[in-house]
Amino acid sequence: SERANEQVSATVKLAVEQLRLHPGDSNWNYANSHSMQMKAWYELDFGELDQGVEDTKAAIEFAQNSIKGDLEDLKKQHNLRILHNQLAYFYMEASELDLAKSAVIKAIELGDDLKLKAPFNQEFEREQAYSFSTAGEILQNQQQLEQALKFYQQGLAISKRNFEQDSENYSAANDLAVDSLLVADLLQQTGNQEAANELFIAVEGLMEPIHQAEPNNKYYAHALLVTKLQLKKISEAKDLFDLAVKNDMVDGVIEALLIKHELNWLP
Repeated sequence: SERANEQVSATVKLAVEQLRLHPGDSNWNYANSHSMQMKAWYELDFGELDQGVEDTKAAIEFAQNSIKGDLEDLKKQHNLRILHNQLAYFYMEASELDLAKSAVIKAIELGDDLKLKAPFNQEFEREQAYSFSTAGEILQNQQQLEQALKFYQQGLAISKRNFEQDSENYSAANDLAVDSLLVADLLQQTGNQEAANELFIAVEGLMEPIHQAEPNNKYYAHALLVTKLQLKKISEAKDLFDLAVKNDMVDGVIEALLIKHELNWLP
């Protein structure tokens, strides 16, 4: 971690110095936004969440300045949207749900603007789906379930379109699986078990062959593990759980499902 900290500090120092030498330069503002973004993720990983929030805000300011000097570069606008998604995530980690909601709504607005300028860019669409899903998660945590479902379904619709346009793309398939699981879980929570099960079964059919093709991919395995637990296929879930432990992928979703099914698998 000491070496990583040194690398992060060196990157930030370089970007700051270059912006000092080239004040107002759009590309060095852009570089500074990335270095502060990286620093914020490092701080999150090492328990400095409050500083991570502040550095994400600083990254947003650099990103805004990079756009002022280059109004046509869509990647700079996309970067600003990504940073608002990051800020929303950090606020969620801090249990500041109202602030998280404001940040993600701003990300959605920026994404809507990008869609007008580049309607067929799948990378932009994928990030917009993430924004909708994040908004859904925030609202679900606030018990605004009807609104949460609407946002989840918007994210799912985008992920479904992306997958249909590139059905051999495993990442697109995993995005579809993750967004399907979010919708299914909320349907289940609101008593629509039949519709939830249809989605769980669809995700299982989607991710089973992908996991077989790439058994060491921790993200694909995680999606399939959640699906198996939701479908109460406990014996099939155990090897996937062991893989999740190995990959440090046992998150709150999995822990909640273990408790729900009274499984004492945690070390």
